[in-house]
Amino acid sequence: MTQRWESGDACASEDHEHGAACHERARIAAARIVAYDHPARTPLQRARMLQRLGITRIVWDWREEHTLAFHGELEALEAHGVTVAGLWCPMPLPDSSDGEAAHGMGAIDAHVRVYLTEMHRRGLTPDLWTCIEFGQEGTPERLNTWVQQATVRRAADHLEPLVRLADTIGVRVALTNHLGWFGEPENQIEIIDELRLRGLTNVGLAYQLQHGHAHLGRFATLIETMAPHLYSLALSGMDADALATGRKILPWGAGRLDRKLAHLVMASGWHGQLAVQGHSADDAEARLLDSLEGIEWMIDRWQGRRHPRPLPRIATPAWPAPAGVSPPHMGLSRLGRHALQPKVATGEIAPTLARVRTSPPAPEPLDWAAATAPLPAATVQAPQQPPRLPSPRDPDQPSVLGGAFGALAATRSARSWLAAETPAVTDRDEPATSAAPTARATPLEVTPDHATRDQATPDRVTPTSPLWTASATHTTAPFSPATDEIPLSLLRDIAQAGDAYAPPSASDPHEPDDAPAPLPMRIAKREVSLEAPDPYTGALHALLTHLERVGFRGAPRSFGWDAQGRHLVEWVAGTRADHPDAPASALDPARIGRFLREMHDALASFVPPPDAMWFDGLPGPGGNIVIHQDIAPSNLVVRDDGQLVAIDWDAAAPGSRLWDLAHAVHAFAPLHGKGFDIVTSAIRMRDLVDGYGLTVAERERLVPLLGLRSERMFEYLDHMRSTGESPWIELWEMGVGSVWERDAAYIRDNTVHWKAALLS
Repeated sequence: MTQRWESGDACASEDHEHGAACHERARIAAARIVAYDHPARTPLQRARMLQRLGITRIVWDWREEHTLAFHGELEALEAHGVTVAGLWCPMPLPDSSDGEAAHGMGAIDAHVRVYLTEMHRRGLTPDLWTCIEFGQEGTPERLNTWVQQATVRRAADHLEPLVRLADTIGVRVALTNHLGWFGEPENQIEIIDELRLRGLTNVGLAYQLQHGHAHLGRFATLIETMAPHLYSLALSGMDADALATGRKILPWGAGRLDRKLAHLVMASGWHGQLAVQGHSADDAEARLLDSLEGIEWMIDRWQGRRHPRPLPRIATPAWPAPAGVSPPHMGLSRLGRHALQPKVATGEIAPTLARVRTSPPAPEPLDWAAATAPLPAATVQAPQQPPRLPSPRDPDQPSVLGGAFGALAATRSARSWLAAETPAVTDRDEPATSAAPTARATPLEVTPDHATRDQATPDRVTPTSPLWTASATHTTAPFSPATDEIPLSLLRDIAQAGDAYAPPSASDPHEPDDAPAPLPMRIAKREVSLEAPDPYTGALHALLTHLERVGFRGAPRSFGWDAQGRHLVEWVAGTRADHPDAPASALDPARIGRFLREMHDALASFVPPPDAMWFDGLPGPGGNIVIHQDIAPSNLVVRDDGQLVAIDWDAAAPGSRLWDLAHAVHAFAPLHGKGFDIVTSAIRMRDLVDGYGLTVAERERLVPLLGLRSERMFEYLDHMRSTGESPWIELWEMGVGSVWERDAAYIRDNTVHWKAALLS
């Protein structure tokens, strides 16, 4: 499978010279780097940048202002060994309700005709990345059969002139998704089939991951469906909760789902053009390197070379453009924009397409005298965006990366612009086209003591202290990592993940309506756990916020996300239940049963967000609430006041009370036959169930679930190790899978004893 992803033969040597691009790297195209580059490079600077990276292909996205430089662009690319593999070719479909719509049907942008003519003259055959609709996030409703057929035919009518023109000069049309009805690959494939009925076979797909967030839940089947038609796949780092957290535009490898998506693509058997993208208003060279090194890291992991995931040079998540800034339509000339006017006038689409920044603009020079002076209370405002975080990379550090994309690391040492507080890259013999370089703050670092500490280590537990603190004054001074505090991101419109946590003082009912804005809040680093990225953080934030809202004290609080998109969850001060210093009552099965009953009752009123994604590795037999799924001594903490707290909610998912109880019984009875006789385990099982308060009928239904829960754990580990992902291979080799298989057999063999204990 790795060979499919590498797209060719491996490099002959990992120690090749700088600039000698390996075959795999040369086969990857750069996309979204013309109109989305900051600073705006000239054609010559852009060509030199691609040559430095060893990239020999570009998908040329354009705006009207790039037309005059088009010939110079092609000459610069050709001189530096870069071919045009794709051309952005939007064809907005006119609104059928507009009486003038007929004039726009099938109209090919005049600029596109000029570009195609010149490229054909030069022998270039780029795929035409074509989009006819710029829709909204989410999955559009499926049309009824007759309307669907009519819409497909109308889209084919509109595209047919471009497809025929492309066919005459030997190029292909790649339908690319940009949300909306046309952004659904199944609809695009219906259009392809319709055009084939008309004798046109030069049409396929160019799928852009950054516009496929609504497809993540069904990507496994979607890639199988697209594979026969897929010309190109544009990579973008993907998080399941990206729309909620703002992490929509990420380099490949920075997303929490990227390795899983890569496995799905390889398993589909697809071979085609991979593209890495800029698509954000910052340095395209840094963005491309982030994605290329993400690919390199992924391949190294598949080949057994372990090293840390590369850190992006440019801080994520992506930031919206400043208010009042109206970026141009994506590659549309006046004719294309005219076709959109009816939808703009009715408000169906926005007058401009959103452009993003991945870091805030450079701050103004700071007046330290003014900054350190106390501000009047009325002028205190909450910060609008977290500080920009630079790359932690050392350009002089030798590469520890190898494999098929070793050239990516080899080029790194030759670029001094990667050092902090240096200007954006420019060519020395050309005037710089950028503004003054953006000032970079020192990167925020989490100390190893905090990042790796264990709840079981009592001497590292910080005593409880006030969680929320406020500075006496609010200044614009840059955030210092030397402090023990992390600035919270200000989250807005988190429809999928619930409301961000607000400190009690922010909603004091005794405060007058005209009270000044609250002081900027900071959260102590020792009081928060920076949760490892996973696809479920948006849903878990909503869940933990609900538990706090209903008064359940047995779960940590969620505080949203920090500036790097990490989930901030309360660090629970106390002693883990399986630690020798834990009180004897921590493992009392009756108490555990009462705690689980209280927790489940609090969870029963939780209404998950409509697009919530949950861990799905341990499917139980039905259920109508979201449960923890991993209640065990290692996941219970006893606070100093004796309160039990369930931590590590990463495996939470819809299920039933009995499914959650089955795992808890296995852990607390316990049901593994190691060091416990059957009589003792049976008595502890009965005490836990009595504490919970199960009825006789519920106890009868619980018995068969005891062995099934352990079997499902074995099946999950067996499936995950087959994907080749870490840590599943390592866990399997350590024998964890066989442990669960043995436990399941032990539980089945002694069912009569468990049943007698529960029902006698």
